Amino acid sequence: MVANTPAEPSVNDYAALVQRLDTMQRQIDENGRASKFPFVVSHGGVTDFQVIPSTSGDGTADILMGDGAGGKLLEVKTDSGYGTKIYILRDQQGATMMSTDAAAGFGVGSPSYPFIYSGFESLTLAGATSAGTATEIGRGVNFVYNPATFVQPRIRLFSTTNETAAIIAQWVDYLGNSTTTAAQTYALTGGVVALRFPSFAKNWNAAEMNNVGRTYIKAYCTTANPGNISATLSYVDGYGISQGFYDANSSSWAI
Repeated sequence: MVANTPAEPSVNDYAALVQRLDTMQRQIDENGRASKFPFVVSHGGVTDFQVIPSTSGDGTADILMGDGAGGKLLEVKTDSGYGTKIYILRDQQGATMMSTDAAAGFGVGSPSYPFIYSGFESLTLAGATSAGTATEIGRGVNFVYNPATFVQPRIRLFSTTNETAAIIAQWVDYLGNSTTTAAQTYALTGGVVALRFPSFAKNWNAAEMNNVGRTYIKAYCTTANPGNISATLSYVDGYGISQGFYDANSSSWAI
């Protein structure tokens, strides 16, 4: 060994150095992934864009894009009612024009897209004695954007004898899968016109969003003389609804 030459490092020294370098690299990576909010871009005291800790306190970040005049155009925030992130698009007056559905976790919570249907000419219920043999008196075909759909037609029922009519809605998704609601039944007095407004709803799933959904509104007779009953359906209400609205009101509808 040459005099005054430093001792060669040992294997243990190399291992310690590699371990320290690994630790430093992990710290650098963790710092790079760490949240860097609040982050705000503004002009003249007016916020144009910001990433801030969520006002819900859940530890996530909320994102806001302003309209340049102090209003909000676009938000990604935690919904206070359901605790999930939603997307909100607003107009220059601050009104919500579109938002995702926090309760369902899919689909659009706002707006409620129309669900259009129509009825046929007056039809008798001859042979319609059960849900399986019911006469179709109305039909609707629409794309599904909201997690649920609500329809309430106007149905004119007439019977020459005292009978009981039942109304159902059959829902069919774009793959042809079918579900039928519970029946709403009405006692009819012979010779008297009855106007009825049954309410039906359907809860869709995530795979059925942005695809065609259909409803077939049907009628049948639960008593002796189905041929004595005639039915005519007209459109009244039909629209998509949020999951929260469906959950709060479905007990009063046939589903």
